Amino acid sequence: IGCLAADWTDSMENIANPNNEKLQKINNRTAMGGTAVLVTDQFRCARLIRCGKLIADITGSDLYVINLQNNEYPPNPAAIQHLFDVTTQHGGIMQLLYSDHAFRTISDYIKENKINCVISGMPGNADSMLHQIWANFPRVHFFTVNENGKMEEVIYRKTHGIHPENTAEELNA
Repeated sequence: IGCLAADWTDSMENIANPNNEKLQKINNRTAMGGTAVLVTDQFRCARLIRCGKLIADITGSDLYVINLQNNEYPPNPAAIQHLFDVTTQHGGIMQLLYSDHAFRTISDYIKENKINCVISGMPGNADSMLHQIWANFPRVHFFTVNENGKMEEVIYRKTHGIHPENTAEELNA
């Protein structure tokens, strides 16, 4: 896949410790902005919201939970309600977006809302839209959360010769 991940397997106690070296690096580089969690309409996405809350607390940012719906799959209202409840319990704002253009919609959301950190599940395959998003936003911190709740920071940009000082426009040139 061409993606490395920084391991976040520390205990929750250690992760929540403001003296944790990994967290200081993120907090020192991340200006106030938003933290976005990308969820599908599945009950198991609650783990993403919990990890997003942790990152939002560390960075001092607002928590946004985004569910993108399209005509391809029928919505699961019970799961969406559950995720809304989990979001509000964690002090976040959940937004349902409707679009048949997922990449453009999520990219626009990241830009328009000055999102600095994005939490998602694991990409399904090498063609996953997540890889495109990671490549287009070298200054955004991306995290994936696996099925067991293990969170890892995506270090995609470094493995592809993309440096933080590059802008999205330079990358697409």
